[in-house]
Amino acid sequence: MDVLRIGAKNDSVRTLQIILNQRGYKIDVNGVFDDKTEDAVIDFQNKAKLKADGIVGKMTWTALLNNEVEDFVSAINTTSYLVNEFSYYKEIFLKKNIVLHHTNGWTVVKGTKDKPSMNHVGWWNSRNTEEFTAKNGRVSTAFSIDYAGNIYQHFDPKYWAYHLGLGRSKNFLDKQSIGIELCNEGSMKKIGNKFFWYSGKVAIPYNRINDTPFYYEKGWRGYYYFAPYSKQQIDATVWLLKYLCREYNIKSNFIDNCEYNPEEIFSNKYEGIYNHANVRLDKEDLSPAFPFKDVAARLMD
Repeated sequence: MDVLRIGAKNDSVRTLQIILNQRGYKIDVNGVFDDKTEDAVIDFQNKAKLKADGIVGKMTWTALLNNEVEDFVSAINTTSYLVNEFSYYKEIFLKKNIVLHHTNGWTVVKGTKDKPSMNHVGWWNSRNTEEFTAKNGRVSTAFSIDYAGNIYQHFDPKYWAYHLGLGRSKNFLDKQSIGIELCNEGSMKKIGNKFFWYSGKVAIPYNRINDTPFYYEKGWRGYYYFAPYSKQQIDATVWLLKYLCREYNIKSNFIDNCEYNPEEIFSNKYEGIYNHANVRLDKEDLSPAFPFKDVAARLMD
């Protein structure tokens, strides 16, 4: 990275200002190293016990880019299930949102409740080749959370990937958000006394015998039964949301339903947490089985 000081004007200054905003410094992101940027740098250097000269060199860049605080390392698996280099873009953008998804069964095939197969990560890595992504974009999310509450980081969340499927005209939403996948079979149908979830058009028996399917009497997007999210998974989700909001200075506003209501999000007026179903009528993640009200209350604790 460039050595930066007051008066500099370039994209590296813009990146610096984005990172400083993520760390709680309210300064303009304009690509100009002005007095307020210098003040923020000096304050950060003092807190990081660096030479507080307002010059951003190797040591300051290293400290700014270091996300490996103690609780992060202990709670998040940053070595298993990494995606390849063509699954995300190494570009830094100011984060304003977190988006919750679920995997629609990918992690259940050949896996168990306590040992997920993480098939969605394998699919990303097989799909995301240099040639394919040059035309179709790089798709993945930064995190996944399995049924046992294990949190996996697939790439550094300061970067970005397509995960909303809204097209290039709305890719600012992908760039400014951190995506999280929850392992879950998704929508299900009851045939006789058995439940089935679907991988494409293939019906697969639901086999979590200790986790009763959630019944939604009103029906939602053509279904009445939905795979539950585990308590451990919800606890881990709340922890990760709080961590990311704190680390990236994201507001903890939470859309506490799975209804389609994209206007504020599409107009770039919403800052906070939402889910895929809020912006896509053809998606079923998150489902009514998610404890929206409980999570919203816990985020306020």
